[in-house]
Amino acid sequence: MLAWKEVCAQAVLKHQNILQYYSAWAEDDHMYIQSEFCNGGNLAERIRDNHHRQCYMDENSLRKILLHIANGLAFIHARNLVHLDIKPDNIFISINDELSLEKNITYKIGDLGHVTDIYDPFVEEGDSRYLAREVLQQKYQCLPKADVFSLALTVFVAGTNSTLPKNGDEWDRIRDGKLPRVKHCSDAFNDLLHAMIKSDVSERPSSSELAEHPIVSPISERSKNQLFDELQEEQRKNSVLAKKLLDYMFLANELERVCSQIRAVDMNKSHRDSSPLQRSSSVSDFRITSVL
Repeated sequence: MLAWKEVCAQAVLKHQNILQYYSAWAEDDHMYIQSEFCNGGNLAERIRDNHHRQCYMDENSLRKILLHIANGLAFIHARNLVHLDIKPDNIFISINDELSLEKNITYKIGDLGHVTDIYDPFVEEGDSRYLAREVLQQKYQCLPKADVFSLALTVFVAGTNSTLPKNGDEWDRIRDGKLPRVKHCSDAFNDLLHAMIKSDVSERPSSSELAEHPIVSPISERSKNQLFDELQEEQRKNSVLAKKLLDYMFLANELERVCSQIRAVDMNKSHRDSSPLQRSSSVSDFRITSVL
């Protein structure tokens, strides 16, 4: 069931921050899904590597995770769907060495097996470490905010290399809003994470609000990205216009060549149809008529 749901979800969700689906097939009672390969692995692997090397992702990197995954979630939520299993294992990393360091990493949402409809939910609980309390309580009135909650804990783990509890008192304390701070990050960043896990779901930002939040996407960054996108769009338009112009010039040259051939054929035909004697008689007749 989960595999079939994932196939259906991936087939309709096309976005740069969602793992791209290619094909799927059933074989020997198993469902196989062919999807985009992300050469950077997943976020859980990155966190384990950082823990082993005793280093942490800096605030800018954490902001990028927030921005990319919020954009992916906003796309999903806009289609009246929810993911319900956001966690480091389901966030994949694509690295493009041809781009600048600022743009060479893209985070993508994967594993869409828990995706369900907002207004007619069939909820299969995801990882309890990242799950919002209201989902366990079967309060499905505002499911997109559950994805926002899970994203906050995902980013917290990415910034601290910590392991979250599956249940117990600490699990409850986190759901009560008592999340430890990411020590090397700003107060504003930590405040945003705490806003994303508020027990009152109406007080959490939506995924689209999160993507536009000044902490996640500063105005200068948004302006820069907007200019870059506009530049790419203008370059695309110019490329299309240049191609149309070349096509027009080619057609114009072809038309001129064909017209020249037609004129040449007409002149040759006219020359053959009129003998020298006929041309002379015609002139003489004209002169005689003029004298009379």
